[in-house]
Amino acid sequence: MSKEQCIQAFRRFISRRKQPKHIISDNAKNLIAASKEIIELNRIEGETLEWEFITPGAPWQGGIYERMVGVVKRSLKRAIGTKYLNNAELITLIVELEAIINERPLVDIEEIGLVLRPEDFLHPGSALGERLIGGKDYNRNNATANIGNSQTKELKHQYMTTCKRLDHLWKIWRGEYLEELRKRAQRKHRGPRSRIRREPEIDELVLLKGDCPRNTWKMGRVHKLLRGKDGACRSAVIRTANGNDLVRAVGHLYPLEISSRENGKEHSPGECR
Repeated sequence: MSKEQCIQAFRRFISRRKQPKHIISDNAKNLIAASKEIIELNRIEGETLEWEFITPGAPWQGGIYERMVGVVKRSLKRAIGTKYLNNAELITLIVELEAIINERPLVDIEEIGLVLRPEDFLHPGSALGERLIGGKDYNRNNATANIGNSQTKELKHQYMTTCKRLDHLWKIWRGEYLEELRKRAQRKHRGPRSRIRREPEIDELVLLKGDCPRNTWKMGRVHKLLRGKDGACRSAVIRTANGNDLVRAVGHLYPLEISSRENGKEHSPGECR
């Protein structure tokens, strides 16, 4: 990507998401060159933009966003497979995946009983799935039941095809994302000689393994930890929103991307094999 293409991409970004105040990126030459012109244009227009570059030769400093980029790439590759998509179809698929990603739960705000999503910052007050075709909870067959003539039947076919494609993309993305959350938790808790799995905490909100409709996440709070004779925690009792208690293996529990608990105090996770 050239400097000019970077600038064009930035213009598209601010047209959709508004002007950022702070940007973090790697040290690619095209980004450095583009940043100088963009910052100068902002200065002329009386706006301040801070562009921060990670340390040269230290790509792990961009690990947070690089891992998310990796999840997106793998999801797209698996969803597309060997199928040919023209430019319009590819752009549409990427933007639809963007909407799916921005619906993911980020952090549990226990004080007000709210789980924040990226979407809550981009479009405050938006309902779950309202920016996606077929994203709300309604019957797709009923939505197209009264379509009659050949032209509208084709529209129904396109609509149903789009819904199936998004469902397939959602399933792949969700699996890749949960696996990344698992790896992230393991990376944070390594022993001197072996990996130590993060032990869930009482009252912590966790994601649960299992199939669910698009943009719907199975969640529950850790109610009780179940330990074996050796003291190791291998399963837990999870209380769902409707008050039901489920027993799930620790390996099928996933911490949220941002843990509000980790910011408040130091924990001793304990070994959980």
